[in-house]
This record gives sequence, C-alpha cells and structure tokens, in this order.
Amino acid sequence: MTYEFYVKDGEGNFLVAPASITGGENDGKRLILKHGNAFLNKSITLYDLPQGNYTWSVQAIDASFEGSAFAQEGSFSIGSSNVNEFTESLVNIYSINETLVVEFTSENEGTVSVFTITGQKINSVPVKGKNFRMNLSQGIYIVSVNLNGESVNRKVVIQ
Repeated sequence: MTYEFYVKDGEGNFLVAPASITGGENDGKRLILKHGNAFLNKSITLYDLPQGNYTWSVQAIDASFEGSAFAQEGSFSIGSSNVNEFTESLVNIYSINETLVVEFTSENEGTVSVFTITGQKINSVPVKGKNFRMNLSQGIYIVSVNLNGESVNRKVVIQ
C-alpha cells in the first residue's frame, strides 16, 4: 500500500497535485496507475510555502493501484510568527516521565493547549499561577501557551 496526497492553496490551486480525481462520485479514481506520490511515507515535509491558508488530503493506493476515496480535507496556515523573545522567556515547557510541565517565571494568566503531532486538539485549559501540569500518554505533542495574546509553541516528547 502506498499513499497519494495533495495540497491546495487558499484559492483552490493545487501546489501538489494528485494523480487521482478529487471530489464527486469518482473521488479517488486513479488517472495514472502508479504508486502514490508519498509512496510509503506517513509524513511529508513541505518547504518554502508562502504565508497563507492551505488544504490537504490523502488517499491509500492498494497493490493493484486502486485508490480509496480521499480523506476529509485538513487545513493549515502559514503566517508570520507572533512570538517575541520576551514572551518566550516567560515560559518553560518540558516533560517529566508522563507529565507535561509548564512553568512561568511569574504569576500569569493564560491558556495551555495540547495537540497531537497531527494537529488534533487534546485539551485547552485556562491557567493561572506559576505552574501547570498534565498527565499524558507516551507520544509526541505540540504544546501552545497563550499569554497576553501571544503564543509560545513547543514540541514535547512524553516517555
């Protein structure tokens, strides 16, 4: 089994076009019988995308090069960073065993949001004080801390 993906910009133009029909009753039908453009990879990295909004989807391609319907479209945005060094210096994010730890250098009010590496939100919790802890299963997470309208994001590995 291989995988085929596509990426479209905010105007619906393909940046990475699939060799399959997208949408409608023929969704996923292969136009060219070959392996998917992602081959066996279950993750793809895109470089040098300009700021903007994007949509993407993926389909499975079996050994006879038949394609499944495309998965429900996901979306992501590329924007200018709204993080400044001052905000970053206020927060320390790390893990101890199966616990996510967020420490603030002083009393703060904000929000801690935890996402899976695929972008699924696990929890978003308002926090007040100097410390926040959350037990998590083993895995890789993206932690977003919002203070005073600015965000600090970190990848955290829970072992």
